[in-house]
Amino acid sequence: MKPGTFTQMYVQLVFAVQNRDAVLSKEIRHRVFEYMICPGRFSWQEGYGGFTYSRSQINDVYNYILNQESHHSKCTFRDEYIDYLNKNEMEFDEQFLFAFLEDSV
Repeated sequence: MKPGTFTQMYVQLVFAVQNRDAVLSKEIRHRVFEYMICPGRFSWQEGYGGFTYSRSQINDVYNYILNQESHHSKCTFRDEYIDYLNKNEMEFDEQFLFAFLEDSV
């Protein structure tokens, strides 16, 4: 690396519980976020989304994550995820997206 070259990247990873099982109850949610594990049968879906942010956006992302549950009561995870992909001009094929809970209803 050349002198005077600096890089700083903040990445938000978005992933989903396999089969969108409601295993992340309020009682264990804080522990899961500490270690990304939980008791019982559990697995993540394949794939993830990665979105980068500047340092000035970190508080907004942090506050969004803290209020994610209330936010998802107004907007589905599927709609929000596709909106992120579109806003970031990311090409995607819907057949390779997560298996969304609302798709199985």
